[in-house]
Amino acid sequence: MKSAKSILLIVSVLFWLVNPIGGSPVFLLLTREYATQQRKLRAGRVAINSFILLIVWFVVRTQILWNGVSALVRTLHI
Repeated sequence: MKSAKSILLIVSVLFWLVNPIGGSPVFLLLTREYATQQRKLRAGRVAINSFILLIVWFVVRTQILWNGVSALVRTLHI
């Protein structure tokens, strides 16, 4: 049960980070004048960039969050 909650949390965070549903209309709007082949090429590049973004976020999120919490604790003198 705990692993199911963890998986759900991971998927929801990744979904929020990439947001394919929110980005799809923007992509279609920005590429409406492109030919189908160009659109497919751009979509592939977007997918690769999104994957790289997910990997980078996975690697550095702990450091970013830890530094933010540390700065907050120092500021509030907790």
